[in-house]
Amino acid sequence: LFKGEIFAVPPGDKIKVDMEVYYSSGLKNEGVTDLSYDNLIKILQTTENFGIKFYTILLFGERELKESIPFIAPFLNDTDTNIRIAAADALGKLGDLRGIPVLEKICEEKPDDLKCSDATRVLAKNGDLNAYKYIKNFTKSKNWGYRSGALYHMQILAEKIEPTNPYQSKAILDDMITVLSEDEDANVIKGAISFLS
Repeated sequence: LFKGEIFAVPPGDKIKVDMEVYYSSGLKNEGVTDLSYDNLIKILQTTENFGIKFYTILLFGERELKESIPFIAPFLNDTDTNIRIAAADALGKLGDLRGIPVLEKICEEKPDDLKCSDATRVLAKNGDLNAYKYIKNFTKSKNWGYRSGALYHMQILAEKIEPTNPYQSKAILDDMITVLSEDEDANVIKGAISFLS
C-alpha cells in the first residue's frame, strides 16, 4: 500500500479481513519477526520507521491491549498525519476517545484532503457526530473515490449511532438519496444502493 492510501476501502464491499493478520504481516514485511507485546513496545519506543510504528499501533488496537494505551497516546502528536490517525483509531478501539479532537483538527485544517477522509472513517467508527459535517463535505467532492468513501463513512456512522436500525438517521438517509439522484458515477451509486438495500 502507498503511504496516504492506507485506509482505502472498496465502497459498498463487505469483505471481512482479519486485521490482526494484516498488521502482523505488515510488521513482518518491515523485518519484525518477534510480535510479542514486550518486544513491540520496546521497538515502538525507539523506531523512526513509519511502517513499524503504523502497524504496531494498529495491532495493539486490534488485539485490544488496553495496557498499550500509554504507549500509543503519545503518537497522537506525531509529525506524520497517518500515524496520528492510526493512534486515534487504535485508542478508539481500546475505549479511549482522546484522539477525536486530533482527527477533527486534521479535517479542519484540510477538509478536502485524503487524510481528512481517513480521519472521518475513524470518527464515524467512534460514533462522533461531528464526523458528519466532514463526511457530508466529501459527498460534493469532484473525486468519485472521496464521494464513494463518504457514503461508506455515512454507513459506518449510521450503524454506530443506531446499530439495530441504521435507517433511523433521517439526515443520513436524505443525503444518501440526494447522492443517488444527483451523482452520475456508477461506483458511487452502487455504494449508496448497497447501504440502502
